[in-house]
Amino acid sequence: MALNVLFSTSESPAHLNEDKDVTTHDNLIGGGMLGLVNANGIVLQIVNFGPGLSGRMHRTQSLDYGIILKGEVDMVLDNRETHHIRRGNVAIRSW
Repeated sequence: MALNVLFSTSESPAHLNEDKDVTTHDNLIGGGMLGLVNANGIVLQIVNFGPGLSGRMHRTQSLDYGIILKGEVDMVLDNRETHHIRRGNVAIRSW
């Protein structure tokens, strides 16, 4: 599995003047302080699951959008129900 963080903000709405949002993001990444969720902000990331790899169950207090760009994946819900999702499908999960 490969996880790449493309962007994050630490407040909503984000302060976009004078590159404050970019500086804050760079500081979080550089300091190793950014996790899956950034309280009061957003985290934009791309996750690549290789063939045969299964993800792990996790919970976050966030609103997550899973957009399948390529391939297919089985998504297992909290109640153990499985949904097969394909390229172009969007999964939305809120806590």
